[in-house]
Amino acid sequence: MGAAGADVLHAISPDEPSGEALRVDSSIIAVDIEHPGTGKDVGAQRFVDELLEIGAPVPHRWYTMGDSRSDYTMATWLHENGFEVAHVDVRPADGVPSVPYPVLTHPSLINDDSGAHFLAQWAEMVG
Repeated sequence: MGAAGADVLHAISPDEPSGEALRVDSSIIAVDIEHPGTGKDVGAQRFVDELLEIGAPVPHRWYTMGDSRSDYTMATWLHENGFEVAHVDVRPADGVPSVPYPVLTHPSLINDDSGAHFLAQWAEMVG
């Protein structure tokens, strides 16, 4: 893994029956170790599936937010499945990847302050 606080996304091959590699994503506050059958994209899919299952309306427009590169997988899954999505990157200094949907950043705020800024804007929109 990289230096503390640097995002490093790579795979390690476990000794497990499935033979699938685990994803390792380190951030300033944590090291995420994900099996391919889990992850933030899987969470987005399961949430949409649950809404459909209970007959609840599924929003067409979504906002996702995060501080590591693996957080983009939520927005990517939503985009690839026909939803309008924008991702808020609260740590853009780590590099904003090229993605086919908008990425929102604040020019001077980061981490919790950046997230709070966008959440306050959205709360005001729905009033």
